[in-house]
Amino acid sequence: MLKLWWDMTRPVLPATDVLPMPGAPHTRRALWTLAAICCVGIGLNIALSIDFLADPGFVLLEIVRHLLFFGFLFGGLVWGALVIVRQPEDVKATWF
Repeated sequence: MLKLWWDMTRPVLPATDVLPMPGAPHTRRALWTLAAICCVGIGLNIALSIDFLADPGFVLLEIVRHLLFFGFLFGGLVWGALVIVRQPEDVKATWF
């Protein structure tokens, strides 16, 4: 049990022989993938959490609220993805 604990929690440094990907990153494909993930997630959320038999004004308000959440979710994912793409690969931690 101690060996399993040590193997699961021992400090491991990342491999140094990682080769960079050739060419420019595929940002357009990544954006479409993120948009598809957000659309499926928000679509399921709308379909499963809104009572469509309720007052039409309430249904419209809930759909607009979910679409606003879609915008924030997609914007955050795109911002995070673009920040990660633009960071250099060889950034060392300051404590090393």
